[in-house]
Amino acid sequence: MIVIEVYAPIIGKLYDFKIDENASVSDLKEEICVMICQKEQYPVVNNMDGLLLFSIDKKSILIDELSCSENGIINSERLIIV
Repeated sequence: MIVIEVYAPIIGKLYDFKIDENASVSDLKEEICVMICQKEQYPVVNNMDGLLLFSIDKKSILIDELSCSENGIINSERLIIV
């Protein structure tokens, strides 16, 4: 487990998440989206295909099919979900 920080610009808020570094980025996007929607009391997005996770630290878009560790996500990584 590692801790990451996710910024959601559409909401203008930062969130901390504990994630499994072996989970796929696709699964991570779904988990992040569901948790943010629940916390902010928004309806959960049905189609998450258009969402992107971007590493602020590495200045790169994360690849959905790879695991978090394969994308180089480390503890305290800062991500943006758009």
